[in-house]
Amino acid sequence: MSCPSSKFIVVSSTEAHKHQLADFLSTYLKQPVELHFCPDFSQAISAFLTEPPPDAAFVFATLLHQSPWQKPLVLMAERMQVPVVIFRDRESEDGAVKIAGNWILEWNLRDTHRHRRTLDRLFSLVHRRQNEQKQTLKMKQYEYFFQEAPEMHVITRFQNGDQIIVDHNKTFARAIGYPSQSLAGRSLYQFLSESSRERFKTASQRILANHKKSLSREVELLSKRGRVINAVTHVVPEHHAEGRPSGLRIIFVDVSQQKRLEKELRKLSSIIEQMADHVMVTDLNGTIQYVNPAFERITGYAAHEVIGKHSRIIKSGKHPPEFYRNLWNTILSGKVFRDVLINRKKNGELFYEEKTITPIKDEKGNLLYFVSTGKDITERVLQQEQMVQMQKMEAIGRLAAGITHDFNHILALIMAQAEEILYHLPPDDKMRDQMGEIIHAAQSGAKLTRNLLTFSKTQSPEPRKVNLKHSIEKTREMLDRLVPQNIHVRFEAKSDDIFVYMDPAQIDQLILNFVLNARDALPDGGTIQISLDRVTFKRPKQVKNTLISPGRYARIRVTDDGIGMSEEVQKQIFDPFFSTKEKGKGTGLGLSTNYGIVHQNKGFIVVHSQLNQGTTFEVYLPQVTDMSNQPNPRPPAAGDSASSTPTILLVEDSDIIRNVVKEALRRRGYEVLIATNAEEARAYFHQKSSDISLLISDIQLPDANGIDLARQFQQQMPDLKMVLMSGLGFPELNETGLQEGRITFLQKPFTMDEFWQKVESLLEAPN
Repeated sequence: MSCPSSKFIVVSSTEAHKHQLADFLSTYLKQPVELHFCPDFSQAISAFLTEPPPDAAFVFATLLHQSPWQKPLVLMAERMQVPVVIFRDRESEDGAVKIAGNWILEWNLRDTHRHRRTLDRLFSLVHRRQNEQKQTLKMKQYEYFFQEAPEMHVITRFQNGDQIIVDHNKTFARAIGYPSQSLAGRSLYQFLSESSRERFKTASQRILANHKKSLSREVELLSKRGRVINAVTHVVPEHHAEGRPSGLRIIFVDVSQQKRLEKELRKLSSIIEQMADHVMVTDLNGTIQYVNPAFERITGYAAHEVIGKHSRIIKSGKHPPEFYRNLWNTILSGKVFRDVLINRKKNGELFYEEKTITPIKDEKGNLLYFVSTGKDITERVLQQEQMVQMQKMEAIGRLAAGITHDFNHILALIMAQAEEILYHLPPDDKMRDQMGEIIHAAQSGAKLTRNLLTFSKTQSPEPRKVNLKHSIEKTREMLDRLVPQNIHVRFEAKSDDIFVYMDPAQIDQLILNFVLNARDALPDGGTIQISLDRVTFKRPKQVKNTLISPGRYARIRVTDDGIGMSEEVQKQIFDPFFSTKEKGKGTGLGLSTNYGIVHQNKGFIVVHSQLNQGTTFEVYLPQVTDMSNQPNPRPPAAGDSASSTPTILLVEDSDIIRNVVKEALRRRGYEVLIATNAEEARAYFHQKSSDISLLISDIQLPDANGIDLARQFQQQMPDLKMVLMSGLGFPELNETGLQEGRITFLQKPFTMDEFWQKVESLLEAPN
């Protein structure tokens, strides 16, 4: 027979008894036995009062009559249910005290044949006591676990389809806010929300029908104050002795905080997923762990294409190495990095972003990862750059316009004097050729100034609805005369009905300047490809470094396979007088003139080029969608022919130009009234308005604006015809308030042939 580790005490006046008993018990139990020796009853009682108390006590009768403590010891053993073996010797029985009890065993040392029976009974009691102690301990442990568990425990019984609370722990009572003693006998359903109650009833019925041995549900508990407690339940049935379900044992786990956290996480996740700014999370090495949909939309990379890759996948290389070193030094030191970055999309396109990189740390301050947020500001940056470019061009344009006015005035004087001298020279005079060269030089200067005026947007266009395909084809016919035979010019149009509203002459000039520029980029020959198609942008579109407004556009592309341009050259290519050609081989106004034409017509111009890989110019011009509001020249009204000797009022402050024009008009038989300023012109008009058939006036007069003067005269005399002259451009006719069909513009400087063409075509037209 074996026995678990036990605590035995020996009460005797002789310690030899301890050793004898130890040997005997070891033989019986077939295992070593340790005994605690107590020489008197006081020490024995102390052993009983220690934890844990002894499992058995062996008392030799020789002490029973020697101590007043023998009875208390025996009574204590009975109460504590500790078996006590009393050893008796027949020779000493007369002096021994008779003691009886359920847990008292007597052992007659001389009756050896009964020793084993006594020991069997003893250890049966020891085993019984140890088992009872274990059960008691388990019950205590269970009760402690039941009452102190962090989960809510409830035990119910079935009663008429209801769940009546039989027992519960403190956690349940505390959670729902009711006194513990008031819960027993109440229905569990009154503490469940309506929706949870129905689901729980259904689950209970399944258990009652023995269809389920256990189940889990998520329910809502209602506290006394109305607070909803989200809980996950685990339910197992309680059974009667015969095995039928009698009730339920339910564990409620409060997941309210978890639910709130999940809700907050879903909210945070939804915010990050729907943010307009892109979010990227990387580890400390820069390996991407997460990107939000905005990152995919902005960069063109799908999440699976970048997760696990280094963040340098969008690096543009546009910043110097020290910029990136400073970035990493900042965030690795735990500081937030903020700056504007130029990064690259999947398609190679650059984009600008306001970047913030935040180091994320644990509670000890150790770096965990980096969260990068970026606001795409490409549109804003490009708009600012375009605004700066336009302001620069406008400033240059104003300067060019001012210079052009004075220069045209000088050229007009030169041409007027030269033509006057040429008129009076005999046909065989040698000076005629020299005067012709002077006039030709002045005309070349006039052509240069016209380009400047186009760039500065002061040149007067004559816009109309234009079929771009037909217009470019017409220009294409004369290009072969301008390029050498080893250069092939090709034109392809995607559609036959792409219309714009602009001056056809500007289209000619646009194509011509592009082709001539491409010709110079092909010293060894090659191909110039002109293409035409239409595009529509529903939102602002970034093309290279230009932001194009939403709308429908006609797109003209001029591509060559020539020497190309560096990025530095591309930044200056539209600046007036900038040229990469040798000195004397270009004015530097061709592309700047194109820039002026395109912007004057509310379009956009973009250049794509790489060294030794050719160049493409793209022009986006607004397509014509509705011509109903577009101004069109109105045909002159029918009427009587002009008189044979019309009177002309000439208003010009320049003596030389005034005299040359006056003499030319008088030689043709016209009567001429001369005014040097607006005041003199008004006086003539007041006196002879009925006789005046034509007004010829400079726009820049010393005391007034020629347009204002013309407007005043036309209000008084609607049929009055007018020729307005200027060294600058002429504004849109609909901006002047002047009546169409009776007015024409003459750009200074002009030849007398140009002058007569304007004057006579106007005078000969019907009123």
